[in-house]
Amino acid sequence: MYAHIQQRKRIRARVVTRGESLRSVAQAEGISRNTARKMVRYELPPGYRRTANFSQPPVCTRGVLGHGRRY
Repeated sequence: MYAHIQQRKRIRARVVTRGESLRSVAQAEGISRNTARKMVRYELPPGYRRTANFSQPPVCTRGVLGHGRRY
């Protein structure tokens, strides 16, 4: 997989701006065409993004569970 943001920018510029073929750019860079395709498709690397806001779990206090133990 790719690691450098500069490589991503270089590949995007060659394919999108200059109009070079994806295949030739991938071969010149030594990466898979699928990887190069993802670099061109997404401006930023795709990553984990949380879709919902989760609040803190409820605090368990003495007596809430009904048997008087502390947790």
